[in-house]
Amino acid sequence: MKKETTNKALKNLTLDGIFSQARIGITANYLIPLALMLGATNEFIGILNAIPHLMGMVFQPMAAKINRFFNNKKFVTVFFSLLHRLFWIPLVIVPFVVPNGLIWLLLFLAISSIFSHIATTTWTSWMMHLVPKKIRGIYFGKRNMISNLSAFVTSLLAGWYLGIIDGAFGFITLFIFATFLGLISSYYLSKIPNIKSKAKPYFHFSFKKFFKGYVDHENYSNFVIFMSLAYFSITIASPFVVVYILRDLNLSYSLFAIAIAIQALFDMISQPYWGKFSDKFGDRTTLIICFSMAPFSILAWAFISSFWQIIILQVFTGFIWAGFNLSVFNYLLDSTPSIDSVRFIGNYRMFTAFGNFFGPLTGGLLATYFASQTFFIFSGLQLLFILAFVMRLLLAIYMIPRVKEIRVKAKTRDFKNIYLKALVKYPLHSVSREILHIIQHVHYEKK
Repeated sequence: MKKETTNKALKNLTLDGIFSQARIGITANYLIPLALMLGATNEFIGILNAIPHLMGMVFQPMAAKINRFFNNKKFVTVFFSLLHRLFWIPLVIVPFVVPNGLIWLLLFLAISSIFSHIATTTWTSWMMHLVPKKIRGIYFGKRNMISNLSAFVTSLLAGWYLGIIDGAFGFITLFIFATFLGLISSYYLSKIPNIKSKAKPYFHFSFKKFFKGYVDHENYSNFVIFMSLAYFSITIASPFVVVYILRDLNLSYSLFAIAIAIQALFDMISQPYWGKFSDKFGDRTTLIICFSMAPFSILAWAFISSFWQIIILQVFTGFIWAGFNLSVFNYLLDSTPSIDSVRFIGNYRMFTAFGNFFGPLTGGLLATYFASQTFFIFSGLQLLFILAFVMRLLLAIYMIPRVKEIRVKAKTRDFKNIYLKALVKYPLHSVSREILHIIQHVHYEKK
């Protein structure tokens, strides 16, 4: 593909990301508040977060079969992303107008998730061939920064809106607006050229075949296993942070919006930093640094008691998860064989779906059990956060050494210095520079 065509495609991909994340800033952050307003219990919150990933496990093979039939990644991605987004309209309306509204909420979320998994698997394979390998870190870092700005704005405005217009009408109009943003995202996605695969994608998932090919693709296989366990340790507690904020700490929608917006803001301004850092020191180094901090990001919630403590924690959380998500995405693209990429990405999504399914499901059961338990000064969801801390810490110690660097060969003896620079020196310099850049940009736009 010519350079001009690639540049135009990347521009449309950035615009797609802006509107897609603007939508997600609403849907991802306010689905659990919607469920809580409908009367959801801890078990239901666990099921609500698990059901999309169950759909991924069951219907993941369909993605490759559909890709093999059409052999057109662009069409499959755009069409199924449209279906996924449109189903959020009945998802938010029907539960308010029929009995057993929470069951209908689950049903429409499940259907929407099927389309989402098909679109996302195809999109990831499409991006492997579209975005040049040498600029992936920098490009996706900048794209994520710009996209997360839109998520920051919409999540903040959504909380302000629900603070004024609460109840069914507030949630319905808010989610319909989010769907409209998703349709704009699909429009820009449709303007990106299709990339033909060298081989027709084929996917037939089985544990036997995966482990039989373990040695041939050892690094990829270790990464897949690591991430499936990582997402289990993450999702066993992360959905209940929202419950803890709204129900246990009794924060208003407006303060809740500020809290999640702060995380989105620091996620946004940290993206270019982590993109450059990954290109220089490697995705594995970035993954080690960020995931080793993940246990402490969930442990801190066991000690949180005020809004200002939440803000400080959200700054740290936004910074850490920005690097984690970027390094995971880049590492997946680098470790996945280009031939038959849909099959390998399908394997990855299938295994991580197990973690993402059983994590919140287990978390929901534990949250209910811990509700009547006390350990020293801790009780309820605080005990769940402590358990998640232990799981993440043990996983980081055991699994990260088994994942090898691919893009950059960083010197092992320099790792301690890299660690300190990544968490202290470089962030202070980079974040202050990005904030100054944003201020200068806003000032220029006013002129």
